[in-house]
Amino acid sequence: MVSSASASWAAPIAQNLIAAGWRVIRLCIDVARRRALARAGAEMPADAGDVARQARTIILSLSQPRALASIVDAIVKAGRLARV
Repeated sequence: MVSSASASWAAPIAQNLIAAGWRVIRLCIDVARRRALARAGAEMPADAGDVARQARTIILSLSQPRALASIVDAIVKAGRLARV
């Protein structure tokens, strides 16, 4: 899951997935949310390419088109074009 700081719905979804036993790899720029989700069991990758290399399914929640383009570029550079 990759989300911007304004994606208020992303954290509850991640928490529900963790509670249901799913592996959650979450890239978030909001430090407080990152810490809370790490405590809940989410894995915190180094960057979007790391998410792409580890995750089978990627959920994006980004508020800016520029952020979306940057994340998709990182996924493609990670060799995961089929996931976009």
